[in-house]
Amino acid sequence: MRRGAHEYSWRSPCSHHHGRIRGQTKHLVECSSERRDLGRGDHVGSIITHGPRRIRHPLGQPYGDQVMTIAFTNTFTSDFVNAAAGSTLRTAEFVLPGHPDKLADAIADAIVQEARRRESRALVAIEVALHRNIVFIDGRVACDEVQSMDFKKIAHEVYRSAGFTKPFVRRAMRLRVITDICVGPLLPGELELREVSDDQSIVIGYASSLPGTDALPVEHALARKLAMALYALRCEQPELCLGPDGKVIVFIEESHDARNFRVVDVSLSIQHTAQWNAVAARRAIEARMHLAIEAFALAVPGFASSQDHTLTINGDGDFIEGGPHGDNGLSGKKLVADFYGPRVPIGGGAMSGKDFCKVDRAGPLIARELALAAVQRLGCRECLVTLGIRPGDREFRIVRVEAENRQRLDTTRLHGLVDMRLESKEYWPDQRGDLVQIARWGHFTAERAVHPMLGDLCGSTSPEQMRAAVHAARRLGAKYVARPC
Repeated sequence: MRRGAHEYSWRSPCSHHHGRIRGQTKHLVECSSERRDLGRGDHVGSIITHGPRRIRHPLGQPYGDQVMTIAFTNTFTSDFVNAAAGSTLRTAEFVLPGHPDKLADAIADAIVQEARRRESRALVAIEVALHRNIVFIDGRVACDEVQSMDFKKIAHEVYRSAGFTKPFVRRAMRLRVITDICVGPLLPGELELREVSDDQSIVIGYASSLPGTDALPVEHALARKLAMALYALRCEQPELCLGPDGKVIVFIEESHDARNFRVVDVSLSIQHTAQWNAVAARRAIEARMHLAIEAFALAVPGFASSQDHTLTINGDGDFIEGGPHGDNGLSGKKLVADFYGPRVPIGGGAMSGKDFCKVDRAGPLIARELALAAVQRLGCRECLVTLGIRPGDREFRIVRVEAENRQRLDTTRLHGLVDMRLESKEYWPDQRGDLVQIARWGHFTAERAVHPMLGDLCGSTSPEQMRAAVHAARRLGAKYVARPC
């Protein structure tokens, strides 16, 4: 939050709704004693009360008696609930497809996908930069019929599919695609060398045995699911005027034995039009986030669905200018979100924009597969794998394997479980999804870790699917309480 920014949270005693209101934007506030507008520039003092009370402006002007609760914060942490003694605070973030960095990743992977359609062993090493209406693409693409690739059309399609259509694309905007790409067929002998490493790399793989998380860290899985639910809402209800750019950050409390979790704080930033109905949008977002958290809690053992957490919506104020017009974007900048969140080292370089014979792309997939095998075969609760490769090598070597609490495992027990050859991921991900969606929603979610009785509950994003899953869980006797593994 920028210095001096003011957030307001309010709670009416006659309603369960709890949200955030910025003084910079005009919002309608309803309470039991009166109905009035908080105008542009209004500020409220830092006090939380229950029952009728005279709430005063910081400069001394009274607002009158209102039966409502208003809180003022100057910094994020002053509004934050500290974790209980002995527990750990975890955090993770995720971004929406319209975020400029993620938009660049999707364009880069759309080029990889198009090249692979022409030749399975196509060589692709692409980076993308965005600013306002300019898309700059550089690198190399080598495959059959590469001269027919329309990079401008690819960029336009990614923009469109991300949600940059009216009213979130300017009428006068003409997307300028500037390329500096070495294009042409693979050089003689280069095709046969695709199975040999042309670079060095250190890569990390992670897996967890906790159901309902896609074998990801629980906080990272939650941030991803809430981002998917938020994006689904803006697609399903265009009347809310929500845009394609946005972010989610979550804070959860983890017990000392890492078997119980609860949400502490969720913050959302979502682009919108200048004419949006802030109150209606906030209520819809609150309802969708509540439903998504409930569904996540039902799928994940030990995760508590609690009302005792804060939800911030656009805590920095109006978010009208989004995408590349709000900030510049660059492929490979969201590495922590692309991998496993901040608690797991990221190892090598970016994945998007590289073909699957590149060490930075194949390596993390092999490491992930080995971590999953260790969890499934050795009974680890979680596993962290480190692999390394040198230029000229044909396969990765195992450097280190750790279970929970940094317990080292004997690497000889893992030999033969996974194909460690660089060429083993040449045809990934087969028919499991296109690379543009993988770039947007995660490289490690093809494998599902779900509750056997509830099905793929955690993967549901539509409200109908989530409600059906919640009702099914209730019929099975599920409770909204923390449950040990």
